This record gives sequence, structure tokens and C-alpha cells, in this order.
Amino acid sequence: MVKSQKNTRLQSLKRLCNFLIISIQFYRARFAEPSGFLQGCSAVAAQRGYAVLTLQLLKRPSLPFLALGFLSGTIALLLQFYIAFTAPNAIWWFTAIKLTTFFTIDSNLLLWTFYGSLLFFKDKKIGYFFAGKGISTALLIYITVVCIVYHLLLQDVWNPQGLQWWVGELLHWAYPLIFLLYWLIFVSKSDLSFRQIPAWLLFPTGYFFYVMLLGFIGFRYPYPFLDLAKMGIVKIFITGFVLLLAIAFIAVAYVLLAKAIASLKKRIGLSF
Repeated sequence: MVKSQKNTRLQSLKRLCNFLIISIQFYRARFAEPSGFLQGCSAVAAQRGYAVLTLQLLKRPSLPFLALGFLSGTIALLLQFYIAFTAPNAIWWFTAIKLTTFFTIDSNLLLWTFYGSLLFFKDKKIGYFFAGKGISTALLIYITVVCIVYHLLLQDVWNPQGLQWWVGELLHWAYPLIFLLYWLIFVSKSDLSFRQIPAWLLFPTGYFFYVMLLGFIGFRYPYPFLDLAKMGIVKIFITGFVLLLAIAFIAVAYVLLAKAIASLKKRIGLSF
């Protein structure tokens, strides 16, 4: 009985040693030359079912940023939805519509969709759309507006506590910063032009009329500077026009920055 157990252990040890020897030989064969690194990684990952993820990680340096943006956006938005839908006397359909009246939520949802599309559906129509010319710059403009308006106009009149404070910081500060870094590092800037600005202004213009319509039929206006009932129709449209000019100014600033970065890269010979 004891001899049988010893034989079994010896056989197991031999199998383990053989496996280690074969593994070491495999890795040496695959990674002996630097040029074989990508092929070696692909072959190892394929055996474990992770070939696609490995190749994306090696070929797409933007992948960690996309993953970070998607993950942080998912956490922030889910927490915001949890807070909204679990509030006292919350009605789910009314709360869902109410959330869409906040430019912060709309812009962050667009960013979350951008990250998810490029992360999971880059070869699908939605991935091609969000990777299209000027889309990422438009999203950067919108999320910049979120950040600026919050810190200049809303921070003193809105005093969140507890979990809502953390969610507010994520949506109004951290998320915009992540996307700004992504835009600076990975987005091509040579194809941006001032002619794209009118198209970028369509979303905030549509948002303005959407909020006015919902307020007219009984929903609460999301921001004090967009309250038609208190400001009157003349003042509200003047405010809307001023805000649109401010967004256009931000767009011009980003186009100028993009041209400066593209010119600098070309001058010093950078290709990324």
C-alpha cells in the first residue's frame, strides 16, 4: 500500500517535471528573438482562449485608457442612477426622463458609449461612428462644458453630501480629466477644422430645446439659468445664445490646440 502511494507520487512528480521542461522549451522557442515576441504572446494566449485580448493589448496602446474610462463611467453612472431611483417617492419612468434633462448625465452617457464602442465594437458600425472624424473632439467639448459650468455656476448652489458628493466629483471632474488625457495622447488632430464646429453645436442646441419642451409640459428645469418660468422667454433665449457662443469658443480653442499639437508633432517627427 505504501509502495503504491510512493509510485503514484513519483509518477505525478515526473509528469510535473515534464510539463515544466516542455513549457520552458516552448517559451524559449517563442521568445528567443525580439521579433517573435508578438507571435509568442499570440500563441500562448490562443491556447488559453485570450488571443484577441492579447493582440489588442499589444497593438492598441489606447486600450488601458478605454478600459479605465469605461469602468469609471460605469461605476459613476450606476451610482448616480442608484441614488436617483432609490430616492423617496421616486417614480422610475419620471426619474428616467428627468435624468435626461441634465447635460452632465447626457454628456457622460455619450462618453461611456464612446469608450464601450471602441472597446468592444470597434469593427462594428457604432465603433466606426465614434472613431469618426471629429467625434471625440465634440465629446471633449461637451464634457469640458460640464466641468466649467459645474465649477463656475453650480458648485455654490448645489451642496451634495455623502455618496452623491463622490459621484459628483467623478462626473464633473475625474471623468472629464480622463477623456482630456485620452484626447491629447491618442486622438488624431491633423483632420480637425473650424468647419466642423457648426455640426458640434447641434447636440447642445437640441438639448436646449429638449429641456424647454419638457419644462413646458411639466418637468422641472434642471438648472437655474435654464428656468423658463423664472427668467421669461426673452432672457432664456438670450442665455441659451450666450451659452452656445461659449461652447463655440471652447470648440475654437480645441481646434487651435489640435492644430498646434499636429504642427509640433510634424516638426519634431512624431507619428503618434
